[in-house]
Amino acid sequence: DKDIILSSKTWSFDGQYLLLKNWNPGNLEFHEEELCIRIWVQVWNLPLHWMSMEAGAKIGQKIGKVINVVMPGAGSAKGQLIKILAELNLKEPIPRGTNLKVGSENRWVEFRYESIQTFCFYCGLIGHSDRNCQLKKDDLKRNVLNVGQYGEWLRTTHINLGDGRNSYSKNADSQAGEPENHHWAVFVYASINVLDRKCQWNSLVRYSMSWGTSWFFGRGDFNDILSNSEKKGGALRDEASFENFRGMVRDIGAVEPRFIGHPFTWSNNRKGQDFIEVKLDRFLISPDWMVNFPDVLIKHIPLISSNHSMIMMDTLGTFGTPKHMFIFDGRWTNLEGYKEIIEDALQERLKNIKRALIRWKA
Repeated sequence: DKDIILSSKTWSFDGQYLLLKNWNPGNLEFHEEELCIRIWVQVWNLPLHWMSMEAGAKIGQKIGKVINVVMPGAGSAKGQLIKILAELNLKEPIPRGTNLKVGSENRWVEFRYESIQTFCFYCGLIGHSDRNCQLKKDDLKRNVLNVGQYGEWLRTTHINLGDGRNSYSKNADSQAGEPENHHWAVFVYASINVLDRKCQWNSLVRYSMSWGTSWFFGRGDFNDILSNSEKKGGALRDEASFENFRGMVRDIGAVEPRFIGHPFTWSNNRKGQDFIEVKLDRFLISPDWMVNFPDVLIKHIPLISSNHSMIMMDTLGTFGTPKHMFIFDGRWTNLEGYKEIIEDALQERLKNIKRALIRWKA
């Protein structure tokens, strides 16, 4: 068991990688060759003549020691993609990609790192964010701040190559198999800052290439809407302000399933003319998901303890509120006459209790 743990080199905690080695009282320092992690790297848009195990191993040398190479199986819809399992040196910036010779020209191919932990968008080192980057702080003092060459686009999620070929391997013990086919579920919480949110939309478009064909994403707070029809109260937004969100939905090919319940999922909990409701929470699904689950239905459920409604997905479309079930809508507290209705009902109930006690005592 110890050997298995030590050989994996992929342990992490709280966004940081854990480096493990055999205990030796006389040797507590990590040597250069021990300061590495093992990670899957995706290489997209390769020229056809570079789609081979040997080419993958050659490309992988730009990353580090190559452990394994996986390619799509025959007839795969994954496109010109290979995956490389490599050992990455934590003392060096992560490689962003490499140049390949295509005829008389060079083609730049980018790397994507599956489930990579915290890394710096400024210096490219794993282990800290750009906020805590010493190089960035030093450059700021010298007024020579450089434009970062790294970003969220280097991070990606796992992609399954199905029955892909993975005959290249340094040793049998280090082979990492591909999990079975599955649907993707991606959960989103978008920034309240317009520019940051635009970057998130761009990242989602890039990541969507690795989701396969059957996926859904959403549930969380998108902090954006598709049109003024998804907002009630307050000033109308300019049509141009919807383009970033609409463009993301369009570019990834998402569709929105039907829903039941109150059309707005968030309110500012104010009263009168200041009361605003917006549809900030939703599910978006792929066309294949809709084909697989044609009866999919979303339900908006208001919560007393939150200004957001809970949204639930039912892939079988069996949602429906039984007649005997009562669900309290927190928005009622903002309506005129709410307090009077409650007080009258309580008074009537007290009268009924009083009558019951009199009858019981008699």
